[in-house]
Amino acid sequence: MASDPAQPQDAVEETDPRRWASIVEVTLATVLAGLGILGIEKLSVAVPAVGSQAGALVAALFVGIALVAGRLRRFRGDVLGLDGAPMWHGVRLGLLASLIILPLFAVGFDLWQTRVVGTQRGAGPGWTSPGLEFQGAPLVVTGRVVVQEQAGGVRLQNGLERPLQVLPACQEKGCEVQVLRPGGQVLLQGAAQRQFAVQEADGRPLDQPVYAGAAAVPQQSPLRAEHGWAWLLWMLLGQFAAVALPEEMFFRGYVLGRLRSCLRPRHTVLGVPFGWAHVLSALLFAAVHLFAVPEAHRLLVFFPGLLFAWLAERGRTVVAAAVHHTLANATLQLLQRLYG
Repeated sequence: MASDPAQPQDAVEETDPRRWASIVEVTLATVLAGLGILGIEKLSVAVPAVGSQAGALVAALFVGIALVAGRLRRFRGDVLGLDGAPMWHGVRLGLLASLIILPLFAVGFDLWQTRVVGTQRGAGPGWTSPGLEFQGAPLVVTGRVVVQEQAGGVRLQNGLERPLQVLPACQEKGCEVQVLRPGGQVLLQGAAQRQFAVQEADGRPLDQPVYAGAAAVPQQSPLRAEHGWAWLLWMLLGQFAAVALPEEMFFRGYVLGRLRSCLRPRHTVLGVPFGWAHVLSALLFAAVHLFAVPEAHRLLVFFPGLLFAWLAERGRTVVAAAVHHTLANATLQLLQRLYG
């Protein structure tokens, strides 16, 4: 945690004449982070080259604000919450929490999808991938054809000024030829997404390069979308490095550390000191999610925020929360691919 490691946890001051100044500080820092996320999202739409680096930019934003704020106002201990217990201890605690909690979450998710939402189990795209993953909203790139995976299949976007044809290899099984209009898009699902060709409207081969996912690849005829599992590794690495660890450094390192120094926990939860500092850090964690997606259900991440705060306190390092945060996000993505 971000409190002074030389002091016992129960020695942190209960009162601080600048308590409200600390609360205002972390609130303003969170708002600044939220506005930065919103700005990066808007810039990604306007400048496609930024889109592939959006995750890294948001991660740098979280860590950078925490470091600057910790330098501007003297911060006892490690502002990022990493200078605590050994890293392996945090990893072990995060894994243990995931083994206990995530199976229960999976059962609840299944009941919600099948009994409340009414989706069908097993109707999603499944866990194998065509290898054309992307993050964020699909973009139409001027002068390029963009091929990206979405939850419901593979989406093709035409950034050219002329119409194209998309020919699925499964035409003998009833798959239809799709017309891809200038600036338009088509979604290939089921067997059609596994192998297809993109050609000119008159049947000539397309001589323009195709962007698959975030990287440019040479055009092939037919353009194959091979299923594989490599995406899972990249998803886990991306979730940890670009999402979970930077967010935990900010909210459970800087925000919780600052609040913890002036709001002494009055209670314990499963033997761990827990109080208003942890609750406020979870509230700010939930609030920042509204900047990217301003929908009320996003505030539900307040509850995982409480758990992340407990793990960071129990493990004395944000690594514990980051490991569980990563696996929780990954589990949600995997479960969403099973229902449709």
